[in-house]
Amino acid sequence: MMIYNNFDIFKKYDFFILIPSKGRPEMCKGTLNLFPDMSCLYVHESEADDYKKKNPNAVIVTHKRTKGYGSVINSAIKLAQRSGLKYMMVIDDDMTVVQSLVGNRQRNLKYEKRYMAVVNAVQVMEDIGCYLYLFSTCSNIIKYPQHLPYKVGFSLPQGVYVLNTKKIGIKYSENHHYYEDFDFCMKYLLRHRYYIIENRLLMTGTNVDSLTEGGCNSFRTQENEKESRKWIKDKWKSHVNFAKNVGGNIRPTCLVDRMARQ
Repeated sequence: MMIYNNFDIFKKYDFFILIPSKGRPEMCKGTLNLFPDMSCLYVHESEADDYKKKNPNAVIVTHKRTKGYGSVINSAIKLAQRSGLKYMMVIDDDMTVVQSLVGNRQRNLKYEKRYMAVVNAVQVMEDIGCYLYLFSTCSNIIKYPQHLPYKVGFSLPQGVYVLNTKKIGIKYSENHHYYEDFDFCMKYLLRHRYYIIENRLLMTGTNVDSLTEGGCNSFRTQENEKESRKWIKDKWKSHVNFAKNVGGNIRPTCLVDRMARQ
């Protein structure tokens, strides 16, 4: 498979799937298998050959960004716009499972259903004029009480989402290596007022020791996590709180209760 520097190969599709990755080419096979026909690995040009050796059948698109996740996604959005691609799905390179909530059961989705889930996301976005659509990456699919019409509680995962490259109108902050996903979604809300969180579909990955290597781990430290936490708190003030998840990691959260509109 060739190595590209643009997304023109995907012009025949209504959307394409971006898998940003850094320093762990061996970890991408499971994610590539989820959407084999329309996905690409998005890697730094210096790593392209390593990724090609480990993933010989993958479409690989290169970039030159070195400032972390935010700068990488910003460059991908810009490149997609240049190629005339309206919808881009971004998925972490360690995702291997897609499940749906049917009644009280969680079931693994086969390829056709996985594909249709993304098609549905794009169609909903097109129909209602929403430009950001998040899939669940929690360990369990969230079930909301029916007597609470609107309850938004989120740590705003960057793991799996679809965005409208032409309408999104905002960029990731590139000077911080933690919580840039939270900041991105909060900026989006200020501009567009709402987005979709799809809690009936869950995308998860392997939780193995090797995932502590590569990716954002190469430039994250406790010091810049502390600095980023202060940055987020100073910027969003009472709209943000910090809480520990089941794994002991600290995450920013924003909890909002809204009444149903009559």
